[in-house]
Parts: sequence; structure tokens; C-alpha cells
Amino acid sequence: MSLTASPVRLLKTGFWLGLGLCVPLIAAQIAANSLEHAIFHVTLKEKMQTAIREAATATGSGQVDNVRVISYQESRDEDDAVFRGVVENVSEDTLSSFTLEVEFFDAQKQFMTECQKYMSVRLKPQQRENFELRCGIKSPDTPHVSTQLKVVSISMF
Repeated sequence: MSLTASPVRLLKTGFWLGLGLCVPLIAAQIAANSLEHAIFHVTLKEKMQTAIREAATATGSGQVDNVRVISYQESRDEDDAVFRGVVENVSEDTLSSFTLEVEFFDAQKQFMTECQKYMSVRLKPQQRENFELRCGIKSPDTPHVSTQLKVVSISMF
């Protein structure tokens, strides 16, 4: 191209040259942003899963070690099995909530049913809290023989 080219031709050439440089730069920026977002998402997910595992290390039975059921009593109230008791935060962290679960078994120790209760309560280290868990028993003619009450999940601040 010579210096004597028309201004319109110079503009066209400059436009295509600029466009030719901008498109790859924009594509590279989009790819870099997408990759950064994907890496951040995977890293965050791994960190959250690790934090949950560390916060609530479970035994083989699924029971959370950070909150312990100190004592409880079972009674009947019409069609409900009622569990009243005390839990204690045995960890060094303040908890914001936890979930209690009771499992029902028959005479042959076969699992029958279960029910859960989510409790949103601020529980400081070594603090105890009373609870009441009501479970509807659908079939009173097949009574349960044994139960297992445990804390199955917790949340921390």
C-alpha cells in the first residue's frame, strides 16, 4: 500500500486491521474469564466440602461428633412418639443449627421408618439445649421395639 492511497481505502484497511487484532484479544479475554470462573468454582466447592467434613466428622453410624445427645425419654401422645431430651455442643465452635433424627426398628431389628427435626439455635461450646421431637406413627398395630436418636447434621456461623 502506498502513501498516496485514498483516505477511504486507508480507513477500510485500518478498520480490518483493528478488527483483526481486537477479535483475538476479546476471545482471549473471554476464555481467560471463563477459565478463572471455572477454577474458582471448583476450588470453592472443594473448600466447602472440606469445611463441612471437618465441621461435622461423622462416625460410621452417621452421627455427628460435634453435638452429643446427653439424654432423652420417649413417650406416646395419641398418634405421635414424642422424644424429649438434652443435647450438648462438645466442639470448640459455636453452632447455628443442627438436625436430629430418630430411627424406628421392629422386634427383628429391621428398620421401619425415621423422622427428623431441624433446630435453628445458637449453641456455644459446652452449652446444652433441650429439645422435643414429635414423630407421627402411621401404624399403631405394628409398634416399634427400639429407636436410635442421633444428630445427623450441623451448621456453624
